[in-house]
Amino acid sequence: LSNLVGADSALAQAGGGNTSYKCVEKDFAGRDVETLWVKSTGADLRDIDRRGFTALRLDEVRLLRHKASMSDEEMMAFMAACMVDVRHPLPSIETLLHVIPPWKWIVHTHDVAVPALTDTPKKDAFVREALGEEIAYVGYTRSGFPLAKAIMGVSGLDKAKGLVIGKHGLVAWG
Repeated sequence: LSNLVGADSALAQAGGGNTSYKCVEKDFAGRDVETLWVKSTGADLRDIDRRGFTALRLDEVRLLRHKASMSDEEMMAFMAACMVDVRHPLPSIETLLHVIPPWKWIVHTHDVAVPALTDTPKKDAFVREALGEEIAYVGYTRSGFPLAKAIMGVSGLDKAKGLVIGKHGLVAWG
């Protein structure tokens, strides 16, 4: 899936975007751990393989919901401490948007269409016309913790079929 999205420059400009999946795995002590496998920072969806993903302990990463704010450096240090294996590469700055929605598979594109639909005064009408009423929307917010907090504030996210991030991209799940 990651390679298919990355191969389409209309979906993943310059190899950007992120993919993830949630599963239960054994940790180093043989315990079952709910895990998020997410694209690592700097990896390219066009040619990513397992080595381009990072596994994080979801229960620990979810503790960030209780933080009011944090710098990118604090957030990345926190996520590094949540890594299942310290030999994995660091996770993407957009990792938290994969933690918030409850679905197992998440694809976040840095596509051409979303900025075209949302970089206009008629963004709400254009998004609804193109994608329907079942798509959640959050206005442009800087990637990292500010974007995660904005997504946490979206009501009805659990019933939506996807999320548009204004001037940024699309998040789809299933």
